[in-house]
Amino acid sequence: MQRLPNLAPAPSKPEPPAPPQPQPKTARPRAARASSSRKYATNHACAPCRKTKTKCDGRHPCARCELSSNVCTYDNKVLSGETLNRLTNAVNEQKGRLNQLETILAAMRNGTDSEAAEVMSWIRIGESVDAIVSYIGSRSRAVVVPQRAEWLDGTTFEADDMNIDLGSRTKSYFSSYHFGNLPFSSGIKANHYPAVAQQSQLQNYYAKHNWAMMTANDGHGVDSVTKAWADTLKKARQLVTEGAKPDDLTGTFPCVAALFDKDEYETAPMISKWAVQFIYSARRQDYSFTSMAAVWVVWVVMRWQINPTPQTYADLPDWIRPTELQVFVPHIDMLDCISWPYFRDYVIQHPEMQHGELQWLAACTSGVQVNWSGTIEDALCIDGPTGRKRFTAEAEATIRDLQEWSLAASYRAFMPGIDGQIPIRTAEDAGVK
Repeated sequence: MQRLPNLAPAPSKPEPPAPPQPQPKTARPRAARASSSRKYATNHACAPCRKTKTKCDGRHPCARCELSSNVCTYDNKVLSGETLNRLTNAVNEQKGRLNQLETILAAMRNGTDSEAAEVMSWIRIGESVDAIVSYIGSRSRAVVVPQRAEWLDGTTFEADDMNIDLGSRTKSYFSSYHFGNLPFSSGIKANHYPAVAQQSQLQNYYAKHNWAMMTANDGHGVDSVTKAWADTLKKARQLVTEGAKPDDLTGTFPCVAALFDKDEYETAPMISKWAVQFIYSARRQDYSFTSMAAVWVVWVVMRWQINPTPQTYADLPDWIRPTELQVFVPHIDMLDCISWPYFRDYVIQHPEMQHGELQWLAACTSGVQVNWSGTIEDALCIDGPTGRKRFTAEAEATIRDLQEWSLAASYRAFMPGIDGQIPIRTAEDAGVK
């Protein structure tokens, strides 16, 4: 009999064993990849990175050597990347600085004499290089300092003298001098000059007219002269404030004969006496006309400084009127009585000449000479209203002519390049008195 198939369900087959799970591998330290940022770029790699031809950040030690515990070394013959980058930045900074200085030099070299003097004055009073370059770049919006002929032509006075407070600001009568956001007067307040010099600089900055701008004296120089000059100005101005007439203090002309005549000295007005005292130690009997001419110059300068009006300024020969540098750059007071503008500006631009023994000043007082062919008697006359001796019109005209003034040839040692700027005597003229 045929056997029927078993219809019962077959037993379940055993499941095959699960494949073993892969064990996680211990991560092997990998060197950090050099960042693609430009700030880590370097021109020099360490020795291990060069050997494996991998990127290096140029530090010491570099990132790769730190992670791989390699000894990070650099070729001693080549700068490390960090040092090289630092030096490159320093060179770039110096290049920028050089470009700024070249801009200032070009402005002084290619500009007018007044523009060059203007830039020099800002340098001397302490303006920053950045500020000056900023001004030069926007010169079209700034005031242009006039030529000397225009600079000297101040004629009207419309405001009383101002007492400038160093801690306050006063409206400027000039168009704005702006160095970026820095006003020109801020440089004056921060230039570390003595307060008396800053006072003069600020008063000149806010003055309306050239003739109202006093010279910027720094209070240095020969102590006895500096104190006498300052004390005389202070005393005379105080007397004027109290009601004294300026002409009573100064007289209407300088009593030059008082330099050699005691009787003339006793009756001379205050400022003539002071001018004589200023010149007395340097007077020379053999150059008596020149010595009296020096008294005349000191008198006209002091008269204007005590009583600054259009008339007293107009009475100054144009060559003794202050230059732009005299107005804004502090300097020793006796420099204001040197005849030649070139001479005064030269000394101001060489501040080292204004300290020490001032040999150049002694050489100037002994070497200066005014060409007068007549006698002293020919140069003097009696003033009718006062009865005092004064220069004749011819003698005064000679003094007012700067071409009649000269220096000894030996002065070339103190001022190179003086030829062509100041008349130099190549041989002594025995006839000149």
